[in-house]
Amino acid sequence: MQPHVYESANDLQARIGHQLQQLRISMDLEQAEIAARAGISVRALRQLEHGKGSSMATFVRVLRALHVVERIDTLFPQATVSPMAMLRESKTRKRVGKPRAR
Repeated sequence: MQPHVYESANDLQARIGHQLQQLRISMDLEQAEIAARAGISVRALRQLEHGKGSSMATFVRVLRALHVVERIDTLFPQATVSPMAMLRESKTRKRVGKPRAR
């Protein structure tokens, strides 16, 4: 299966909103119930589910209300940096600023 290619941020927002809506429906929950749990208006939830005019705070509140906020970690796996790469980078950094007086 090939990953989705999103032409614009709006396309991606619409996809995320649709997935949230499908998750809510699969859990047999009404918009009013999730909105109340999230502390947002039904209109704000409806907008989010349609991929329009929402904020990050609203998104996070809805994830919490659906009890799936911990799944966000799967989007951003823990980055691992090798100690050798860190050492090489620290040696190649140049100091920026005024030279010290001697």
